[in-house]
Amino acid sequence: MNRDPQRIGGPLRVTPPFPSCHDAYTVHEELRCGEKYGFLERPRFKTVPLECIQLLKHIRGRKWQARWIDTHTGLVDYINSVQIVIPWMSAKLFFRKSATRR
Repeated sequence: MNRDPQRIGGPLRVTPPFPSCHDAYTVHEELRCGEKYGFLERPRFKTVPLECIQLLKHIRGRKWQARWIDTHTGLVDYINSVQIVIPWMSAKLFFRKSATRR
């Protein structure tokens, strides 16, 4: 009996763990609970405004529990780490770079 992994259930698919746009964003291991970060609801769209959130706790994998600071004050929700763009202290630099791109 041949147990070639290419033949059991079809060919193997190799997919990257994060979307290609994730290279410019904060890496999961660098995130810390209690810190403030810039959050984009749709990271691939450039017209979405940057929001300030505070990470409360890591749930599992790429899921985090976060509290909104500026918009939707006090809202607590679960987010994906791909949506966390930059530490909030560096947000001014992020705004300058995005303004020069336009």
